[in-house]
Amino acid sequence: MAVGGGRSWHGVAGDVGIVTYGVGVPMCLRAALELGAKFGRRSRVVDVSGLGHRTEPCIGKQAESAKRIVIVDEG
Repeated sequence: MAVGGGRSWHGVAGDVGIVTYGVGVPMCLRAALELGAKFGRRSRVVDVSGLGHRTEPCIGKQAESAKRIVIVDEG
């Protein structure tokens, strides 16, 4: 993981970038797999845990490579 970059799974976002943290990660990984299997959508899951005030640049970077961004909050 690059400093300030967040961890990501599933490679290139393409259709959907899913941004989450903490316990939301496993749920979002399952959702990303389902999006691919059922609808053929390419997605990337990004865990912004530990980025603190640096989350905005990370989300902006994801928005550049995806048609849509979904932010999942565990609250």
